[in-house]
Amino acid sequence: MILTVSVHAQNYSRGEQTVIQPLQVMIENYTIITLGKEIANDPNANRFDKSNLYTYLQLIRDNTGKDYQVLFQTNFAGKLLLLAYGNNLSAIINNTEKPQNVFVNCVKQVNDHLSSIQNAEAAIKCIIDRLNYCSN
Repeated sequence: MILTVSVHAQNYSRGEQTVIQPLQVMIENYTIITLGKEIANDPNANRFDKSNLYTYLQLIRDNTGKDYQVLFQTNFAGKLLLLAYGNNLSAIINNTEKPQNVFVNCVKQVNDHLSSIQNAEAAIKCIIDRLNYCSN
């Protein structure tokens, strides 16, 4: 008896993360992901705020060493207000052959954690998981 196991490589992984000046961001190079209803009362939710000092750039690296960008902004308490990925990831993330229900549910829960670090980590994990799922 031969046992066959399907193994999928991790094509995308987390790179460096840094705080950036919001005035340096060209938001037209990003696709914004709509976050859950729990932040709908915040006027800065789901839109880029050029004055938000809590603006971060997360690099995502593929297995060939190419870097991609994820942009996010938080409020003072660490709740995610904006989550966006570089437009060069659109074709992979929006792959119509792979259902998006897991990704959508994941994004809805990013602000459910107790600490701001956990919120940001959850958001980046949602994107990396989606990229790896769609690239296999």
